[in-house]
Amino acid sequence: MITTKRAYEDLERDGFITTMVGRGSFVAESNMEILKEEQLRIVEQKLQEAVDQGEKAVLLWRKCRRYFLCCIRRMNDGVCN
Repeated sequence: MITTKRAYEDLERDGFITTMVGRGSFVAESNMEILKEEQLRIVEQKLQEAVDQGEKAVLLWRKCRRYFLCCIRRMNDGVCN
């Protein structure tokens, strides 16, 4: 069975946190860089997803617009139902 104390000791031993008596435990500076890199990677991934969705939306809009204009032309020619 793992205790909270043991978990903190393991995290400190592995370099994930630093503990200061009377102040608490904090994420180790080296791991802050890893966390920042991970957050940046996630942001870049989400931005790429947004760009991809935007491209799909533009393509969908263009397709709908062409279809709409075609229908209007047909209506003007008396062909559209």
